[in-house]
Amino acid sequence: MAAVKPLALLLAGLILAPAGAWAKKPQPPSTVADLRLGAALYEYYQNKPLDALSELLVAKARGGIKGHGNHPDIMAGGFYLGYGMERTATDVFNQVLTEQQSASTRDAAWFYLARLRYEQKDWAGVEAALSHVSKEPHWDVAQDILALRVNMATAQDKTAQAERLAGQFERDTTWRAYAYYNLGAAFARKGDFKKAVDNFDLLLHMRLERQEELTLYDKAMTSAGYSYLLNKRYQEAIDHFSQVRLNSPVANRALLGYGWAAAESQNYSLALKPWTALSQRNLVDDSAQEVLIALPYAYEKLGRKPEALAAYKQAETQYLAEINHLDGSLKALISPVLDETLNLPLDEELSWNKYAEDHDLPAQKAYFAALFAKNEFQQQVQILRDLQQMRIIFSQWRSKMQLYQDLVDERDLSREAHMERYQHRPYNQQVAALLAQSQTLAVQLQKSIAENDAEALVSGPAALRYQTLQQAKTRLTRLKAAGQASAEQSEKVRFYAGLNLMDATEEEAANRYALEQNLKTAGQQLAQLNTTWQRTALEAQTGVNFQSFRSRLGGARNRVDEQLKRTDRAIEENKTVLRAQIQDVLEFQRARLTQYLAQTRLSIARLLDEATGEKY
Repeated sequence: MAAVKPLALLLAGLILAPAGAWAKKPQPPSTVADLRLGAALYEYYQNKPLDALSELLVAKARGGIKGHGNHPDIMAGGFYLGYGMERTATDVFNQVLTEQQSASTRDAAWFYLARLRYEQKDWAGVEAALSHVSKEPHWDVAQDILALRVNMATAQDKTAQAERLAGQFERDTTWRAYAYYNLGAAFARKGDFKKAVDNFDLLLHMRLERQEELTLYDKAMTSAGYSYLLNKRYQEAIDHFSQVRLNSPVANRALLGYGWAAAESQNYSLALKPWTALSQRNLVDDSAQEVLIALPYAYEKLGRKPEALAAYKQAETQYLAEINHLDGSLKALISPVLDETLNLPLDEELSWNKYAEDHDLPAQKAYFAALFAKNEFQQQVQILRDLQQMRIIFSQWRSKMQLYQDLVDERDLSREAHMERYQHRPYNQQVAALLAQSQTLAVQLQKSIAENDAEALVSGPAALRYQTLQQAKTRLTRLKAAGQASAEQSEKVRFYAGLNLMDATEEEAANRYALEQNLKTAGQQLAQLNTTWQRTALEAQTGVNFQSFRSRLGGARNRVDEQLKRTDRAIEENKTVLRAQIQDVLEFQRARLTQYLAQTRLSIARLLDEATGEKY
């Protein structure tokens, strides 16, 4: 399977059939109110359920997804169910059912709980859960619920009820096709081959177009063929085997059955046609293995013993070669070959046959690929792939932890340099200069007010002129004392003094306001300088606790390291389970091939004895 997928999500439903077939996916929402749900949906439709679940969990940790009700919870519960985390999934659905929600959400939650109980074969529990579902459930889950009811009836051998329910599916849907196929298989298990064939043949009248549906059709025709074969209706069996596509996954089994139906009807020449074609196929398939001894059997029945002997010898050679391949594969279980075989790119669909074909795998790896495609290893391998993906994520986070550590160290060094710059600034001199400036301005203002002296308020060029005039007055006074001052000099000084006083008087209000503003500004600068220094001093004493950051980062890094160790252990445990499963299958295959080889050698000996005239 391409990925571990939850069953019957509100946005994509999985058909409830032993084959694990998919129904048509409903269209995703045309608009998404919360981008975090959109991110989860994107990962889901990219066949990355682990990433989709991670998006949902991160969104929940950051305040939840808004605008979609309980749909994200239902979606997450479906993922948990898909990963086999049944208790967690049950808790999620039960929590949803304790809250206020729409009827469609309640129906979905009850369906999931019914599905969980179905897996546990708790039939009463399934009925109890389904009794809470609306009489006309929303289309998101309606077909899923009907499929669950059909499968439950089939599992309990209530075939009449299952047939009645199967008729309620929409016409020409995958749901109906699987229901008929499952019913046919149920009747075949009971030995009622007529009813089995009746249900298998219902697929003949359906319009099946999707690859999944065509494969199901091939399986139905193959099963019907064997039902007719067991019922000794050989021509009907041949007719049904003939319906199977030659490129179908069950084509080998159909070719084998076609040959046996022809052989049982004594038409050995006809049996040779499908068996000869099947004998050219990959020997990892059970049917291809069996046909190697069926083919010379047909030659014997036709009296063509030399050809039968040659076919037996060819079979012996092929069996021996395949046993050698199996022995090599068994040895590879304790070598890196298995790891290389399992390590398909994580961004690709899990298709072993396609991967083996595209990458021209050696014989051992191709044999593994065929086995995995054939047996129930996909889920275990998917778990391994998810664990490997988790390991990549944890490794990335470990690198991020080091990056964050470097950032904290850099910030700490930057803060120390900043504090050092403040500590080396001439703070006292700045304060003294501002205080002196403030005092000078204050004295100037007070003097001008007390003496009603407009000239004391001037500044800029006017202040320079006033200063020059005062110097001139001082020199004139000395000149007068020395008897050297002229009347013209005295008149000029008096004239300019009067002119300057007149200008100062006109600008007195503006000058006084400017002086007050300068005094205010000096006070503000002094207060700001004092505040900045106090804050700097406080920062120096307390400041940012970078050690706390380092401690938190260290704790996070330790948790990531622990998760890495746990993931590594889980990966190794998973590989151990896979090795054991593969070993069991390979040893079973080897035992069967050895048995076929023994039968082949016995037949060769018998034919050789007959050729020499000795009684066998």
